Parts: sequence; structure tokens; C-alpha cells
Amino acid sequence: NVGIGQGSPGHLLHVGGGSASSLFTSTTGVIVGSQAGISGLSMVNSSDNVETVMYSASASGNIGTGTNHDLAIRVNNTTRITILTNGNVGIGTSAPQALLHVGAGTDAPDTSNVNIYATNAGTTAIAARNSTGNIEVFMLAGTSSALIGTITNHPLFLRTNNTNHVFLQVDGTMGIRTSSPSATLSIKAGESTDHANVGGIIHVNTTAAGNVGSGEQDLMTFSVPANTLAVNGDSIWFEISAHIASSLSTSKIIRIRFGDSGTNLVHTTNDINSTTTGHVVIRGRIVRTGSSSQISYANNKARANAVNPDFTTIETGLNQTLSSTVTFRVTGQATNNDDIIIQSLVIGWDPVNT
Repeated sequence: NVGIGQGSPGHLLHVGGGSASSLFTSTTGVIVGSQAGISGLSMVNSSDNVETVMYSASASGNIGTGTNHDLAIRVNNTTRITILTNGNVGIGTSAPQALLHVGAGTDAPDTSNVNIYATNAGTTAIAARNSTGNIEVFMLAGTSSALIGTITNHPLFLRTNNTNHVFLQVDGTMGIRTSSPSATLSIKAGESTDHANVGGIIHVNTTAAGNVGSGEQDLMTFSVPANTLAVNGDSIWFEISAHIASSLSTSKIIRIRFGDSGTNLVHTTNDINSTTTGHVVIRGRIVRTGSSSQISYANNKARANAVNPDFTTIETGLNQTLSSTVTFRVTGQATNNDDIIIQSLVIGWDPVNT
């Protein structure tokens, strides 16, 4: 053992007068100690004035450059990590374009103030995974499109102000302000603060449903949130697309109801001319006139060659308390399976304050 400034060297080379010993006593060949509390090793290229330092401070270990030069960390004689003098760190690149730049791509990001940047000459992705729950989310820049989502069988939520607002379920249904979408798109409305907004579509269902056998059956339903019709003049509108396999009659009827009991009839196709078959569109509106009363307007548009394709009804007998959730129902009554098929239901919301 050789000691420089050390009378009792404990290692192959012990430089300095400090008495500290290495934590890895059996494997450390060189130790630098100092009685001043900071021990360091400096390597200088005197021609280019480049200095690399390693030192131990009172509460940390440090490695880097002591001069205004980048630091490169090499493996197998190849640079793998680069730290620039401005603080940018590159993994797989010697010219990082952000605080953390991962990948060999050399192009700069189009977005300013980027802190983490991944780029390659081809498809590039970033993933985060919960190894306990096996949940993985990713962002990917492909050759012709960009993707964000889950790679595992889990939903994706979007949040602002630490609150989830958009919910994309694994079956492809989406809820806005509702985590349990009941159709392709479900939008929660009806909270008192919503009346400063402009309303809009609150429900879309494009999963076709047909009657089975005889009797009136619910084919599409939607739970209209409580207080959606909060003040007199508030309204919801609807558009229903349906297909009639044979002529409508007293035994082949489409009904629209507003109320959990199913007794509040908004509209019926019973009065459409009996020659109507094929595609039928029903449009209408339900308007609040009191805390437990409504008026409805509905209009049928049958296929172009039907007799009397325009038909309008006004229903004033609706009587449904509006402070709680109300079910909007589209029902079918026929004889044979799929005599009536409801192809889509769209419901919108128009607060009177807009």
C-alpha cells in the first residue's frame, strides 16, 4: 500500500491525511481523503483547459466538469449519456434539445418550453406502467398519426384541476362528466352552474335495437340528469332514426315517453299514414313550463315517397317532477321481431339562459 500524505495507507493508494476508509474496503484500490471534510480528484487536459472532477462533499458525492464543458458518460467506449453545460440531459443523443432528451433524433421539438422530449428516426413512444396493477398508458408518434391511450385493458380518463372530466371506456364508449356512459357518447348536464353555458348534445346512441315479439318494449333509454330542465323555458331536443319493416298500424307503433313510470307520452307514430314504411326520423322538443310540468313538440319525417311525410303533434299533458333524474324512453310495439328498429338516438340540451 502506498500513502501520500498518509502514514497508514489502508488501500493500494491512499492520498490525503484523512482517516476515513472506503465503504468498499475489500475492492477499493484508490482512496482520497482530506482532513478538511471535502475530498476530491481532478483530471485536467491542460492543452484544452478541460477539467473533470470527482469529489465527496459533506452531504453528497459529485462527479462532473469543473470547467465550461459538457460531461459525457460512456459505456463500451461509446457515449450513452450527455449533460450539456446548459443542464440539458441526453440519453442516446449528444445534442439534447430539452431538459431530458431521449432518443437519437436530432430535430428540435416544434413546441416551445419542452422539458421532456423523445425523438427517433421513426415511430417513437413513451410509456408509463403500474407494475402491480398491470396498467400501462402510452403516447406514440407514428409514421402518419399520433396516439395516446392505454395498451392494457383499462379505461382512459382526462382531467383538469385534478378532477376527471372525460372518460373513455375499454368498449369505446365515452362519457363527458360521467364515468358510466350508457351509449356511444354520454354527456352529463343539469347542474346549476351549467346554465352559464351554451348547452349542446348530451347523449348519442348509435347501437341499433329492434323489438322482440309483441308488446311495447324499451328499445333505447337515457337517464336525463336531475335539474337539466332547471328553470321554465329550459328544453331538451331529440332526434330518433328508425326503420319500419312493414306499414305502421295500431300494432306497430313507436312511442316516446318522458318519465320513469312510462306514463308520460311525448309522441307516438300511430297517426302516421298507414303506407309509411322504411326509414323514419322523429324530431321533437320537451320544454319546461313548471317544476313538474312540461310541454312537448314532435315532428315525423318519413321516407320521401310516403304519403303526408310531415306530421306535427303538441303534447301538453306531461307531468313529471324535474328535480330528480328522469328517464327518456323510445319504445317499439310490433308483432314480429325487428318490425321496428331504432337505429340512433341523439338528445341535446338548450338552457333558456343561452
